[in-house]
This record gives sequence, C-alpha cells and structure tokens, in this order.
Amino acid sequence: MQQELSGMQLWKGSVSYIVFILAVVAGFFSLYAIDSYFRISTITVYQSTKSGIPRGIEAFYNSFSLIMNPAQIAREIEQQNPSIRKARVDLQLPDRLDLFLEFHTPAVAIRGFQGDIILADDGTIIEKKREEEKTLPRILHYQTPDFFSYQAGQKYDYTDILSTIYFIRKLGSLGIKVTRAEITDVTRIELYAGEQVFRFTMEKERELQAYQVERLIKELAISGQKYSTIDLRFEKPVFEPLP
Repeated sequence: MQQELSGMQLWKGSVSYIVFILAVVAGFFSLYAIDSYFRISTITVYQSTKSGIPRGIEAFYNSFSLIMNPAQIAREIEQQNPSIRKARVDLQLPDRLDLFLEFHTPAVAIRGFQGDIILADDGTIIEKKREEEKTLPRILHYQTPDFFSYQAGQKYDYTDILSTIYFIRKLGSLGIKVTRAEITDVTRIELYAGEQVFRFTMEKERELQAYQVERLIKELAISGQKYSTIDLRFEKPVFEPLP
C-alpha cells in the first residue's frame, strides 16, 4: 500500500513538474510573441517640402512600441535635423510610426569669415556653406560673424538681422526681389533690388516702416513715377526719382 502511495505521489510530482515546465515555456513564447508584435517595423515619413530620410530615425526601428514617447521622439528628430522646423510623431500600434515634418524655409545668407551662414525667418541656422550663396538675399553685417563659431540648429536671432529679414519679406510681398542687404551700423539697414535702394532704420518701429514703404510704393506705381531710392529713416519717407 505504501509503495502504491509512493508511486502515486511520484507520478503526481512528475506531472506537476511537467505542467510547470510547459507553463514556463508557454509563458516564454507568449512574451516573445508579444514583444515581437509590438516592435516598430514600419516608419512612414510625410514631408512638407524636402525629400530624403531625416537623420536619426533608424534608431527607432525595432523599438518596443508600448514604451515609446512620441513627443520625445519628435524632439530628438528636431535636434538632429536643424532644417526641420516642426516634427510630429503619431504612434500607430502595434508596429508603426508616422512622422509629419515641416521644414524651415531658407530666408537669407549672412556673409561670414570663410563662408556663408544660411538662416530661416526666425534666425535658425539651417546650414553653413563654404561657397558663396547666390540664390538667397545676402546680408553683409558691419560685424562679420565667425563662420566656425556657429553650428546648424543654433539661433542667430539678433534684432537687426530679424528686422532685415522682415523687411526683405515685406518687399518680396510687393513684388520686389532683394538680392543684397547691408547693415552698416547699429541703426541703418540698406536693401538692394537691382538698381533700387531701400533704407530702413532700427530707430523706428518696423511695422510702421513696412506700412509706409508699402503705401509709398503703391502711390508711386499709380502715378507712374520711377524711383531709385526710398528712405524710411525719417518721420515721413522720402524717395529719389529716376532722372
């Protein structure tokens, strides 16, 4: 009788052990299946203007989607790609990331020592170029920046630079293409469009100057008066007619 009980107990112990092993194996494969199911396998990039793959997104392939932070991913992409103005990341469970990217628009080039610095409207440095930039308005500043002191992604948002970009955009909206700008001192900004010169000042509100230059240009267009220079530095803007 005791031998039968011992055999029964042994059998039950063996069954319990086998069940335990099977449960562990099943649990392992379940966890493996879940882990594999929630790994990022597809990243779709939607871009507003440029083409190509942004730097850094390869690091997110095969990441575990359940612990990913879309806002943090967006910040990392923006930091690694200075030309991106804004990134938005949508996490599509179980295995997909959708990236929506908006890019800075190059606004001007600033002449620096040994190269040009390309800026967006808000003063963000998009890139640096050793060769002279010929497709954007080029700013010559009385304090020439050191090419090597600035990196893409940094801000070069000095007030006179931002005001110059603002005035260039304003004239552009009026059909006047500025090719060169000179900031000759702490107050004076000169914009060149062909043979025309537009003088602005840092001592007046830029919105007022924008309003005055637009009004004067339209008045001169209506009257058919050609001009070589418009000067906004005074209380009332003045112009020099073409001979």
